Amino acid sequence: MVEHERAYVFSNDSLGSFIDKHQVSLIHLSDIHDSYLSSDCRIRCEKTNTGDPAAPTVDSQYSLVRKEGDKGSGHRFEEEELISSHLAEILKTLSKLEVVKSRHSVVGNIDNNNLYKITVDIVSEPLKVSILEVEADDPLSMPIPLDISQRLFGEELRECPLCAWKYFNRKIGICGGPSSGKTESSKWLSFQINTRFGGNAFHVAEYATTFIQKYNRHPEFNDQILVWYGQWKRELNAKRANLVISDCPTFLSYIYAKILHDGPFNEQDALMLAKIYKQSLFDVNSYSDIILMQMRGYTENNIRYQSEAEACAIHERIQIFLDDHNIPYQSHSYLENEDMLNELLYLN
Repeated sequence: MVEHERAYVFSNDSLGSFIDKHQVSLIHLSDIHDSYLSSDCRIRCEKTNTGDPAAPTVDSQYSLVRKEGDKGSGHRFEEEELISSHLAEILKTLSKLEVVKSRHSVVGNIDNNNLYKITVDIVSEPLKVSILEVEADDPLSMPIPLDISQRLFGEELRECPLCAWKYFNRKIGICGGPSSGKTESSKWLSFQINTRFGGNAFHVAEYATTFIQKYNRHPEFNDQILVWYGQWKRELNAKRANLVISDCPTFLSYIYAKILHDGPFNEQDALMLAKIYKQSLFDVNSYSDIILMQMRGYTENNIRYQSEAEACAIHERIQIFLDDHNIPYQSHSYLENEDMLNELLYLN
């Protein structure tokens, strides 16, 4: 079956404002517990609302669901098969992600509503968000228009192109020159996700700073492979978190290695640079999101050893690296942390 669907994410507060603004109502349909075995395969347990106050739910229904395709394209291929509760419990032991939510139908005076199923999933785990989904009522219909929110609600909404697996499992790399605010912004993001959204985010601190504090010296060219490994190991150890936020993504070791190499060039240096460069390129794909922090002044902290001019030059080198390799990234300053959060979570 072909699934035509577009999704829009809200905080629980902003969803309430959206519902009030458009004078629509939510009718509870079911409670859903999804256990993801992989990015495209899940076990679903669904308790459906019967509408009868005396017996509001029926027995749980279990299904094995597999989806293929890019959700951002507006359509995916879906296969679903009902399974026994016993088989579901066996397969759930292999789960790598649990998503718990309640599903609601959106009812009210909405233009073109007869062509689409409009629902809201209020997610309680692993992140407290609400997801408005517009799905074609007929699986054989054409893909849903990009401006469907404008047609239905008269306003443009930020679409979330990510499936549940990619949305709730994230590794965010925040890079930038010294004193760009990447550490404090990383801490702020982690705190907000954990407190406001009940998430499981973890801030991975910069290993290079620990290196300076521990060994009482600045990293040199030959230290960069050690700095890379220290940062890589910290990020690896944080993998139990759903959202890992690193304030020094590992590819920065290559940037600093180039800066710190003062020659003369030799085969040993060539090997070092080649290894760090190769690993940096492979590491880039491990980040779901990369944010380049803009410079907004320079503050000394008794650890940095670069001047303001050198910090700006490092920022430029990072941007050139990202642009030259066609690596997608967002650009923010520490003054725009709220906008950064909204973009990362695709909040409306």
